[in-house]
Amino acid sequence: MKMKKKKLINWVFMYTRICLAISLFSIVFILTSCGKEEVVDFEKELDLILEDARLVNNIFSISISKDGEITSENYYRYTSEVQAHNVFSVTKSITSLLVGIAIDQGYIDSVNQSIGDYIDLSIYNNSEELETITIKNLLTMNAGFYWDSDDLSSEMFNLRTSSDTLGLILERAVIFTPGTEFNYSDGAAHLVSHILFEATGMSTYDFAVENLFTPLGIEGTSWTADSQGVNIGGCDLYLSSRHQMLIGNLILNKGMFGDVRIVSEDWIEESTTNQVGSFASHGYGYYWWLSNIGDVEIISARGYGGQLIYIVPELNLVITSLLNAWDDTTEHIQYDAIEYLIVEELIPLYISVYLD
Repeated sequence: MKMKKKKLINWVFMYTRICLAISLFSIVFILTSCGKEEVVDFEKELDLILEDARLVNNIFSISISKDGEITSENYYRYTSEVQAHNVFSVTKSITSLLVGIAIDQGYIDSVNQSIGDYIDLSIYNNSEELETITIKNLLTMNAGFYWDSDDLSSEMFNLRTSSDTLGLILERAVIFTPGTEFNYSDGAAHLVSHILFEATGMSTYDFAVENLFTPLGIEGTSWTADSQGVNIGGCDLYLSSRHQMLIGNLILNKGMFGDVRIVSEDWIEESTTNQVGSFASHGYGYYWWLSNIGDVEIISARGYGGQLIYIVPELNLVITSLLNAWDDTTEHIQYDAIEYLIVEELIPLYISVYLD
């Protein structure tokens, strides 16, 4: 009787352990399955968004880098990862990096220097007013001289074709005190290119190749110059999708490329800090746009027609796009479409998976 009772107890114990093991296995299986389901959902949603990108007018590419690795490259209209395109005002963000490098190397002392330290202002009737403009005023779009921000295409045409770009910019009236009002100006960015030329003794492009592009492994670029041989400071630099990705990750890594310091961390911090209050719901650093989705901060370089570099430090994420922007009739439509896809769909998707 005792033997049978002992066997019964052992059987019940074994049965209980088997049931417990089955239960644990079921829980692990369910959790694992749920995890896989989330991954599949993320990848499916990502694929759907990138498929929608194909419908954006004149799109060339959209690429994504996570944790320093390119995780998605998508090319359309016979474009490849090495084909360079005009990145329009993304050029300004590159010019900003070059100013930081020039300061690091001692060519420029400070952004608080007057533009008169590098440009002869004595030939202009308003030279005293011009002397009050600093390099920082140029970098933050509040230099004070007139520039028609409602007709940037005409202003850029005049800049590209002028026989005297300094005169075109500096002979204009100073309409507000420098540092007091934001006025988007390709003229301001072009003055920065002039200053880099005078400070370094090199063209802005040659300085970029030697100190930024070559160290990053960027090749196959070009940069349009004005009639005097000064590269257009705010436009007309040609970069590929992968070039933009390298620039985005340089900002993400606070000026480092692997073990190599390209530009000081202090400059990255300063140039991507809001310097002007708010403009159109965005902040502005030194030619870098600043925004946020909820509490998630975003740094971006933005060019006419949808040339974009979006950097999300908290996610270790970089998203870039290139589009054909030579058709003025569709420029605003395609810009809005690609920006919506990145800001309203892609970045929120990554936030929902990695931060929520």
